[in-house]
Amino acid sequence: MQVAIQEIWLDLREPLRSARGETRRRRGFRVELHEGLRVGLGEATPPEEMGYDSAREAEQALQGTLVMLSSASAPRSIPEVRDLMLGLTSLEGSASARYGVELAMLDLLSATQGIPLRELLSPEPRARVKVNALLAGDDVADAASRAVERGFGTLKLKVGGRPVAEDAARLKAIRARVGPGVKLRIDPNGAWPELEAVRTLQDLARYDLELCEQPVLDPNAMLRVRTEARVPIAADESLALASWRPALAAGSVDVLVLKPMVLGGLLPALDLALEADLHEVGAYVTSSIDGEIARAGAAHLAAAIPQDRWAHGLAIGEWLREPDRHAWLTPRGGEIALPEAVGLGL
Repeated sequence: MQVAIQEIWLDLREPLRSARGETRRRRGFRVELHEGLRVGLGEATPPEEMGYDSAREAEQALQGTLVMLSSASAPRSIPEVRDLMLGLTSLEGSASARYGVELAMLDLLSATQGIPLRELLSPEPRARVKVNALLAGDDVADAASRAVERGFGTLKLKVGGRPVAEDAARLKAIRARVGPGVKLRIDPNGAWPELEAVRTLQDLARYDLELCEQPVLDPNAMLRVRTEARVPIAADESLALASWRPALAAGSVDVLVLKPMVLGGLLPALDLALEADLHEVGAYVTSSIDGEIARAGAAHLAAAIPQDRWAHGLAIGEWLREPDRHAWLTPRGGEIALPEAVGLGL
């Protein structure tokens, strides 16, 4: 295979504020694997402001794969993709670089087989996936109203970066504007200490929350918060910090939030979704403010996981200054309709 790595920059139209700070710009890398006339695309854009691997680490990891990838044959099956990834030891320190390389392999493999990527991941994938609208900024009630008018049935609000009373006021305004039929989830990005998480969720439960993503970072505290609070709990950041097999068996959370850029690829994320399903734990897929290549891969994963109850966090393209070049990535009526084209469909 021939390999090409190109630097990319993602600029946001306006800063996205969370409990961990503001995101304005992100540096990443486009990965291309060439075999004959076919090209597999991948993307490594680490969310380093969230405490994960940095763009510099991703770049070093990708550069370390050039010789081995250039001398390797293109994989002909998913087991061969897994084996080849295991041999790329330079990627061990960068989950985003692993995602970029793995995604390029899977794109190339599904194109070679003449099928969409989601059909490579699952024998019965969906053609459409529900997505949530992300609310941020000060005028969240108006933003919520516009999202509902566009067909979104699930709204997500970043919380935890403001006083609890202010977050409560924003939720009250949103619920008053959109009514009881719209699902509302919150995400403090693990900003709360355990006792504060319990008290806050008990207070915010009055706004009929669908769930709370990552109220605390400590995986061991998740079960205690879930037991005390009257709100379903989703694990996000902590999935990259600990083994979740014991936690799944113990019922520590209701839902897993799968970020391929953080989990190191579509296949590790899919494995986690399948295991969660065995334990009757939900799962949905989200972007970490990625470019269109990474989000396309995440959309195919969303179509392939067993469950379709939960809306996925993939409607992030509108936050980027550069519009998506592929119209299918833009949600219509609160859904993304995946293309029938081979591979990623890009």
